[in-house]
Amino acid sequence: METVADLRKRCASSIEKLKLFLFMIAGATFNDVYRDRESGAARLRREFECQMRTAKLMPRPTASRTYLPALLRR
Repeated sequence: METVADLRKRCASSIEKLKLFLFMIAGATFNDVYRDRESGAARLRREFECQMRTAKLMPRPTASRTYLPALLRR
């Protein structure tokens, strides 16, 4: 037979799982709403930049952008 402490532990873990589940649903809903508010061009640009970063095709900084601040500091 379960004791009161065992029941409390079981209920607490169930409540934590429920909270986590609800936060996941709320987060997904918020992301969908935010995505729908973005303009089509902004969403396409963001998705394209994300794909380019993932594929490592984004242009690397040129030497002038990289070394010029260091040269000016001397």
